Amino acid sequence: MPISLLPVYAISTLASRLLSEDSSLGVHITFEDLFYAFVFLFAIWFGGLLANKVLQMPNLVGEIVTGMLLGPPLADFAPLPESWVLFGEIGLVLLVLEAGIDVDLDMLKIVGTSGVTIAAVGSVLPIGIGAGLAFAMGYDARSAVTAGMCFCPTSLGIALSTLSDGKMLNTPIGQLIVSAAVVDDIIALVILSIL
Repeated sequence: MPISLLPVYAISTLASRLLSEDSSLGVHITFEDLFYAFVFLFAIWFGGLLANKVLQMPNLVGEIVTGMLLGPPLADFAPLPESWVLFGEIGLVLLVLEAGIDVDLDMLKIVGTSGVTIAAVGSVLPIGIGAGLAFAMGYDARSAVTAGMCFCPTSLGIALSTLSDGKMLNTPIGQLIVSAAVVDDIIALVILSIL
């Protein structure tokens, strides 16, 4: 085949694959899946709005409850749940990136030692309690520390969302909470990497 006909051949092959019934090219979704995905997103947004305006709670509470009600454990309304898990993981990475961007370094210098102290106590205390309970139940040292580590990480995403909703993120207390949560997560990751 001459080189000049190669693009024409590639385009015709791609078109025939796309138009064939048994196409294995890409991921195909139905219109219903797309429609239900938008309905699911709207329901989550509306659940957050309802929690905020009617129940005077953070949006996040309504969003989590709506996700639990409409997700696979109960109503099983969410189309392609694996995709939503992947979407959530990407969102979590972006949320942690936002946490790094939102940290005010001048404010962090002011609350730095307090944040590290709070994070150290917030890490060591849960690890100690969890490990102590595991030791009392007869587990070996490694298993006990691993059990204690389950209590250690702080939910940075929930803290950021709640602080942002309450317009407290760029205050000294907000920066103290964010810095303590970041240091707490770093301590947890270091200990887990050692195990």
